[in-house]
Amino acid sequence: MLGAAIMLALACYRSHTPPLHVVAPWVCLAIWLTGLTFATKAPARFRGSVIACANLLTLGGLVIWYLAIDFGGGNAALCSFSPLVFALRLM
Repeated sequence: MLGAAIMLALACYRSHTPPLHVVAPWVCLAIWLTGLTFATKAPARFRGSVIACANLLTLGGLVIWYLAIDFGGGNAALCSFSPLVFALRLM
């Protein structure tokens, strides 16, 4: 994760991108990966359910965000928890 931060900082500098557009998705991804790491420490009985919920929030959040923009014109509350949607909103 730290190696990615250094490369992102260099890319931010070279492309004259505002730092918030690079740092915020990296922080969100770091928090998400840390949560998944702690989720693997869950008892084996619940591990599959935890990983299934994480995948649902990640991929399902992207689908809900697309449907909310395309058909609803508003924001869906579930989209706030998806790291993909968070990163795309900043770009």
